[in-house]
Amino acid sequence: MKSEPVIIVQNLGKYFKRNEFTGGFALQNYLEFHVRNSMANLKGVHSSHQNKTLYFHKENKFWALKNVSFKINKGETVGLIGHNGAGKSVLLKILSQITKPSEGTAEIIGKCNSMLEVDTGFHWELSGRENIFMSGAILGLKKQYIEEKFDEILELSGIASFIDMPIKRYSSGMRVRLGFALATQLKPEILILDEILAVGDEVFRVQCVEYLQKMKKNGHTILIVSHNLNTIQKLCDRVLWFEKGRLKLEGPTYKILNMYLKK
Repeated sequence: MKSEPVIIVQNLGKYFKRNEFTGGFALQNYLEFHVRNSMANLKGVHSSHQNKTLYFHKENKFWALKNVSFKINKGETVGLIGHNGAGKSVLLKILSQITKPSEGTAEIIGKCNSMLEVDTGFHWELSGRENIFMSGAILGLKKQYIEEKFDEILELSGIASFIDMPIKRYSSGMRVRLGFALATQLKPEILILDEILAVGDEVFRVQCVEYLQKMKKNGHTILIVSHNLNTIQKLCDRVLWFEKGRLKLEGPTYKILNMYLKK
């Protein structure tokens, strides 16, 4: 069967501007300047900073991603690995159109759903039940469909006993469970996940893996970031290894994970 790319990334780069203090002026520096002078005056010591001129911060570029290119074919489950700060989450935000690249292109062909922060958008004063209907409507689900799937959402979330309690009283794990259970109803062709399995108990993680395996079996394309290498090994056909904003290696899961663990 001929491969059919549904995610195409070419020469992708993303930089952020960071401030490097060179005697420059900012509110934090201004306060620090005067606090130090006040303390020095109390002690009868002349501050070495007193007669120095303040200048504006000098802005520099920090490249979170640089020269990244790869393709993901329809029906593939691909894992992204690498240490914190390697650029994985930035890549997912570009693919999810949350942020724009500084250079290069990232193309997605097909209906895509991103689960980056699945509890984002919940109203903390509303109950879990009310949030299911409100967030579901925002995600494009019709009220009748949500009503039909409500029991299924509730069962997957595992928080039936708390469904009429305000979200603000939920733990972070409970909010993620509810958000994930609701997001599973979107049935996308392409699913993008960022550390969704990092929060929640073992039962919830097993449920998530079972759901993703079912999606994989049905031909959905999945791109997942996780520090849980066991999950990556269970689910992924292929792995992309990122390091310092660059794609270091890509290949079969077992091969890349072995190299990653040995480094």
